[in-house]
Amino acid sequence: MINTSNTSRHTNRLEKWKKGALKRFGYFISGTGFPHEYQGVTDGDFPFYKVDDMNSSGSDGFISVATNTIDQKTVKQLGAKIAPRGTIIFPKVGAALLSNKRRVLQIPGVFDNNILGFVPTYGDVRYWYYLLLTIDLGRLCNPGPVPSVNESQVGSIPLTIPPESEQKLIAAFLDQQTAKLDQLIEKKKRLVDLLQEKRQALITHVVTKGLDPNFPMKDSGIDWLGEVPAHWIVSRLKPFIILNPSKQEISKFSLDTEVTFVPMEAVNESGIVDYSRIKIISECMAGYTYFRDGDVLLAKITPCFENGKAALVDGLNNGIGFGSTEFHVLRANSNIDSHYLAYIVQSDPFRKLGEASMIGAAGQKRVPESFILNFKQAFPPIDEQVEIANFLDREISNIDKIINKLNQQITIIQEYRQALITAAVTGQIDVREKLAVSADPTPAGKEERPCHPYIPNGRWRTPSRRTLSNMEAMRKAIRPNTTGNWRCSRRR
Repeated sequence: MINTSNTSRHTNRLEKWKKGALKRFGYFISGTGFPHEYQGVTDGDFPFYKVDDMNSSGSDGFISVATNTIDQKTVKQLGAKIAPRGTIIFPKVGAALLSNKRRVLQIPGVFDNNILGFVPTYGDVRYWYYLLLTIDLGRLCNPGPVPSVNESQVGSIPLTIPPESEQKLIAAFLDQQTAKLDQLIEKKKRLVDLLQEKRQALITHVVTKGLDPNFPMKDSGIDWLGEVPAHWIVSRLKPFIILNPSKQEISKFSLDTEVTFVPMEAVNESGIVDYSRIKIISECMAGYTYFRDGDVLLAKITPCFENGKAALVDGLNNGIGFGSTEFHVLRANSNIDSHYLAYIVQSDPFRKLGEASMIGAAGQKRVPESFILNFKQAFPPIDEQVEIANFLDREISNIDKIINKLNQQITIIQEYRQALITAAVTGQIDVREKLAVSADPTPAGKEERPCHPYIPNGRWRTPSRRTLSNMEAMRKAIRPNTTGNWRCSRRR
């Protein structure tokens, strides 16, 4: 049954909100080009923000530190505009635009021409920060290979804005609630980091020391490796692999044969491969790397190599694949198990020594073939390699399941956080009542009980599976309609 008094009160409240385009409530500041000869100064009068500087800011959204600074003289020479404290900046071009990052200048500063700034002149800057977080600029992108938006597009976004007094309440509510959610997200991310460290340490230990701690040991003669099981053979990798096999192997296949296509983004850091893309051989023979089932793909370019992009491929269409030219292909011969080989290239020593051997210009460094062929490792007999690979398959699978579950929970909480912000800044929830509850005097001897819709008794704790499910339900309930405005679906 609909509560008519609540509905009427909600309607009356929203009638006091102002409607208008974004540009009605403030003004924009465009960035300026930043020639290389002016960069590198760290003791100037103002910070000079580039898009990369936005990545180092905390989750509270404020930013005050930049890699570069600029003095008053250079500001005049470049014709740059000094943005006041409280300017909200965001990327306006390239992939960074799609990240929907927003940052509030804590001190006056200057920013480059890949950034657009908005200075609100009506209301509370924290409210405007949260409101701009709900606007997906990707929907406004100009057509073309590089996404971009301009001041006219952003300034024309229609909005409904509460009075300044309610803006402050909404911002205070969201400061309170998002801080708790951010703490929970950070806690889960730390757990993910610890599990990934455990995963990496387990791979490294087992492929260099084996499974049985009681094996007699011998000196490997390799400084970083130390002692290894006495029956293992110390050798370069070259006698065990074929590196980057020739495409001549598939000359017997028709050029119309369908094969799997694997771009770099189809391989993740856990060794999982997306096999969904299909091409025909004639489309791939020129300009792509060839491989087949059982081969190990290894990213050779920075930062993909350092991030651990490597995978054993299996299940390719017709047993054949093509992919990015930034892959090395390692094919195991009869002396090494292909699964074991995949774990070797995922181990810490291989990755760290490979990173040190990279050649090329900054940003385009690659691991040379010579490093792979000359990498020294201790190799157990083939049957022990299979045993080690099977053990790691089981253990790594269990760790990855936990990591995936944590990442899913993080995603749910992040989406709930975004939905909560949207509901608050657009008036779908009345935060005045929630803040009134949280402002009640705390009884003597009782702990503070901050208001939160999913905290039993007001006490913050790690959400249960049911709580996470509730967060997901709210996220789905608050969604954009076909016009791009937000709405909330509720059961009456």
